[in-house]
Amino acid sequence: MDANTQTTIMVVVEVNQLKQLITDAVQEALSPMSKQPSPSAPSDRVLSLDQVRVRLGLSAPSVRKAILSGRLKATRVGRRILIAELDLKQFMSGDDQLL
Repeated sequence: MDANTQTTIMVVVEVNQLKQLITDAVQEALSPMSKQPSPSAPSDRVLSLDQVRVRLGLSAPSVRKAILSGRLKATRVGRRILIAELDLKQFMSGDDQLL
């Protein structure tokens, strides 16, 4: 066959079969995305020090004190202090005093 020759293949399918083929292809294409946790899942969400301060009703120095004492886990990214929402919930449910 010549490199410029094109072959055309015709396939005849019923509408319901075509719908199922399209549905299967879309689900297969989206399946890797569905295995990732959603961005709004508590395990993925991080909060700034200010957001944590507002949620706890405390001053920024009080939140920093809880972080420095090790009662509240936090991560420094550049100049920002970030707290995972799960760590905040664990801190809030703990027996420790907030201050």
